[in-house]
Amino acid sequence: GGAFSPSVAVDGRIRGTWRRTIKRDAVVVETTPFTRWTRAEREAIVAAAQRYGAFLGKKGTLAP
Repeated sequence: GGAFSPSVAVDGRIRGTWRRTIKRDAVVVETTPFTRWTRAEREAIVAAAQRYGAFLGKKGTLAP
């Protein structure tokens, strides 16, 4: 994790990092939060992963 890792921003603040694993039919997004996600933040991240997957023409999921 250097200064150029993909970041998760919530309300304009960097709250964690993320990475993707592309599979044949899906893209799996794995997050590393700096602090625990709230329920609303987790739901927003799940929705973002789904939109990202749709953008790539795949199913987008969040790693457990």
